[in-house]
Amino acid sequence: MSYFGRNIKKIRIAKKMSQTFFAQLFNLKRTTIGAYEEGRAEPKIETAIKIADYFELTLEQLFRKELTVNEIFHFRQDLLFKENTTENKNKIKQLQAKVKQLENKIESLRKNTTIPLKK
Repeated sequence: MSYFGRNIKKIRIAKKMSQTFFAQLFNLKRTTIGAYEEGRAEPKIETAIKIADYFELTLEQLFRKELTVNEIFHFRQDLLFKENTTENKNKIKQLQAKVKQLENKIESLRKNTTIPLKK
């Protein structure tokens, strides 16, 4: 079973594209995109290559497994925090302290600012 239809629908929704817009990108009809998404049709290899290239994905990713949002947007897992490291816990505490300081400044500004009434 191919994941192509599910994946292009997921890509389209994640990127906020209509079926019509997606179809226009690849010189296809909107009904063709609908058929792909519903599993009633599979693309020609040339079309699949164009779609994969456009979204910087491999054919393997498009056809053989369900894409994740991270894959669609090319988020790198190695850049994410690893929760349990001491260094990252310290960074989180520092950021939380900065957020608290900013919240206090905002609250102070609210108390000391008067808004003139319109006549």
